[in-house]
Amino acid sequence: MKKNLLAFLFICFNLTLFAQDTIHAQTYGEESVFTDLKAALEYKGQVKHLDLSGQKLKKIPKEVFEFPNLKTLNLSKNKITVLPAELGLLTKLEELDLTNNKVEDLPKEIGKLTRLRVLKFRNNKLYSLPNEIGELGRLETADFNGNPIWRLPEEFRSCTNLKFLDLRNTDIDKGELPYIKLMFPGSEVFFTNDCNCGPGH
Repeated sequence: MKKNLLAFLFICFNLTLFAQDTIHAQTYGEESVFTDLKAALEYKGQVKHLDLSGQKLKKIPKEVFEFPNLKTLNLSKNKITVLPAELGLLTKLEELDLTNNKVEDLPKEIGKLTRLRVLKFRNNKLYSLPNEIGELGRLETADFNGNPIWRLPEEFRSCTNLKFLDLRNTDIDKGELPYIKLMFPGSEVFFTNDCNCGPGH
């Protein structure tokens, strides 16, 4: 009887430890997604994923640039208008989501994010892309759907790993589509067929 009781207590003790470890991993583990900036600042070196979507931000909080190991940054569904040069400090960033904001320009420092694989910029106010975007050699996905972009820089063709390019609902003339497809022969290029736009339309 005593042996059975001891065995039961031992199992309960180990289950408790396991539960604590699980909670710890979900809250503070390396791959946790932090949605509270204040909480994330307590674990600067451990934060790899930061989700500040839908928080009515008008600019990127300066504290965001204090996470040296940040891999994914979600700033979608805010009211951000300007991206600061400090964006280039996030050199380990692999995914950047700025969907549904009001950004008009990408800073040239975007070229410093050489590990970036995914760039989501749907529904902003971009008119053009900086030449430095061509330095994103690992870029696989670029979503510019819903921006008044009217041209792509020649340097963009250096993104030879690009697999998905969304240019729907932009101001790029449909006559440019064959050339764009030549720029990215291994990519799926999505384009609005009835667009005959160009600058000023």
